[in-house]
Amino acid sequence: MIQYRVRPVTRYLVTRFEHQDDSRPGRVVEKGEYENAQTAFEVAKALCKAEHDAAGTAIDDPNFIYPRQEDMFPDMPAMSDSCRIVPNAVRSA
Repeated sequence: MIQYRVRPVTRYLVTRFEHQDDSRPGRVVEKGEYENAQTAFEVAKALCKAEHDAAGTAIDDPNFIYPRQEDMFPDMPAMSDSCRIVPNAVRSA
């Protein structure tokens, strides 16, 4: 017997959006692909924190937007975190 099937596959991409100023369009770079949302969330948060720490700016620096757990897991209570967390949004260039 030979059988073909179509199955849905869910993957979670971690992306980095960068926008320098209003005169140039922003750009998106894929940073990784993960099989589950929790791993992708933890990786995205760690990458953002590492870049933020390297910049040496204050915790409330609006130039660093951390991923939000509630955006991915609306039924789970938010984790406490010392990092500034603001909503994910695609910003217009």
